[in-house]
Amino acid sequence: MPLWAAALFPALIWGVLAVVVVLTLRRAGAGRGVPGWVAAGLGFGGVTLLGGQASVVRANLDRADWHDAGSVTSGVVGTLVVAAAVGAAGLLAARRAPDEPRPAADGPTLDVPAGQRVVWLAHTSNPGFMRSPP
Repeated sequence: MPLWAAALFPALIWGVLAVVVVLTLRRAGAGRGVPGWVAAGLGFGGVTLLGGQASVVRANLDRADWHDAGSVTSGVVGTLVVAAAVGAAGLLAARRAPDEPRPAADGPTLDVPAGQRVVWLAHTSNPGFMRSPP
């Protein structure tokens, strides 16, 4: 495989993984923040692809033929350990503190007595929308 393809193939896999995650989040209607599984999954996937590719390239360095390539076992094991650590760090980084009440924005406020609710008893219209075409 040429070098450009060897670099493009893992990047393409990670890109597909990222698109699937984004589409899943959009379909689920995720709110603000990044869920822990997203950070963990993308981090783990990216490190695994990068480390696996680096292990294969290292095993083939200074070899005349791919049949003479060295072992990739230590590189893959090391990659999986680092990928698991990155995934765990992604989970920890995505943790959010419990939602705390936010301070009210500056501006006018409406004091509503306890036990009562505010109700909208009016309507709005857009005269430009109702206008007939010329």
